[in-house]
Amino acid sequence: MKKIISDIRRIRVIKPTLIILALLLVAVSFFLPVPSGMGERGPTTIAIIVLAIILWITDIIPAAVTGMITIFLFSAFDILAFEQAAGNLGKEIIWLLIATLMMGQAIEKTSIHKRIAYNMFLLAKGNLRLIILFMMLFGLSLTFFIPSVLGRMVLILPICVGLLKSVELQGIKGLGKIIIPAMTFVPFIGSFGVITGGGGTLYAAQLFETMGKSWSYIEWLMMMGPVVLVIVVIFWIVIITFLFRDNRIRVDQEFLLKERSKAGELNQQEVKIMILYSLLLMLWITKSLHGFSLAMSAVFVASLLFLPGIRLLDWKESMTKIEWSVLFAFAAGFSIADALEVSEITGWLSLTAEKYLGDTSALIVALILMITLVLIRIGFLNYTMMVASFMPLVFTFAKITSINPIWLGMITLIGSSICFLFPMQTISGMTAFSLGHHTFQDHLKVGIILTVITVVVTLLSAFYYWPLVGLEILKFKI
Repeated sequence: MKKIISDIRRIRVIKPTLIILALLLVAVSFFLPVPSGMGERGPTTIAIIVLAIILWITDIIPAAVTGMITIFLFSAFDILAFEQAAGNLGKEIIWLLIATLMMGQAIEKTSIHKRIAYNMFLLAKGNLRLIILFMMLFGLSLTFFIPSVLGRMVLILPICVGLLKSVELQGIKGLGKIIIPAMTFVPFIGSFGVITGGGGTLYAAQLFETMGKSWSYIEWLMMMGPVVLVIVVIFWIVIITFLFRDNRIRVDQEFLLKERSKAGELNQQEVKIMILYSLLLMLWITKSLHGFSLAMSAVFVASLLFLPGIRLLDWKESMTKIEWSVLFAFAAGFSIADALEVSEITGWLSLTAEKYLGDTSALIVALILMITLVLIRIGFLNYTMMVASFMPLVFTFAKITSINPIWLGMITLIGSSICFLFPMQTISGMTAFSLGHHTFQDHLKVGIILTVITVVVTLLSAFYYWPLVGLEILKFKI
């Protein structure tokens, strides 16, 4: 206990110290020498980005406030015009995020997710191993409807806890140390499988457009969907083979039937939301026919939620549930990308990378990148912040190599989502950990297994699957 208290005190001292040092770096950045190839405002830009990253990592102030400070500093130090920095709030991708969050709110107000889940579980006929697989697949399916990892977790955890209680009635204890962390991780795995799967994914899609690649809903799903599915299936196989040894455990069918009955009969509200989601998915899939962007389609369908005769959401209530801080974080991330370009840091990084990494193979670059991102992600609570901080740097590096920036960007996106090692890496992880079903060591053990699986499957997919569906490793073939 004394050691824990000592560690907490040390962290409390380290956080303010890091922020003070970052602020001092910004203050003296005007007097720092400008490296060859970098613009005059380059050192100040780097100092502001370092400050933003430290503020996001330490979470000492809300992420939105950090975003606002970043935008202000870029303008105050004459790196970006305020209109340009603040104007990023009007990007189309932010409208897409708001609309999909509203659609997710409509789902959360119904019991349709419970009905679907327990119908899936009944197909397993009491086989707990199959129920775990169906639970994982159900968690993935929520990605299509709810663009928030925490939102998906809120729907999944009560179902998991209910299943555990049913099994514990048979005198079987300890399954929570496997099932709870595993189901905590599934929403994060799904976040990059669908283009609307999370804030970081939406942000990355917008950055890809600046690199000349506009992803359609189906293209993204074809590229990332199989990767996610393979990761989950391998994860499940490893769990039931090495961690879950007792195949005699059954789940009472009566319990499943009872839980399904609690959801009640399919009601009018649920029919309406199913129709609206079907309309939205159809519009996304047929984008090439009507020309509506993903954001336009989402805004149109989301607006129907409030119309008389449909009225699935109340406007005032909906506004209070939107995570507005993510929007400011988005704007700050886009400003960071603009500032890197304007201050000519990209040119300096290009020269540096060409000098030290120009001849490095794509495999070594991808492996180093993924390991680095996994380690850095330990300090980031927010997936979107992670992507916003490092994706522009990866694009800058890729520009001076023969590696395709879109290919490397996809690897960066997946690497940024790997946050399975410690509960405190994410709010969702801490929420699940607080239930008391698993220990720190349980979380770490299951997390290491999934981290290794994700890294290996990503690299294999990047080199063998993605080129088959049109994403080349190199910009040009040598």
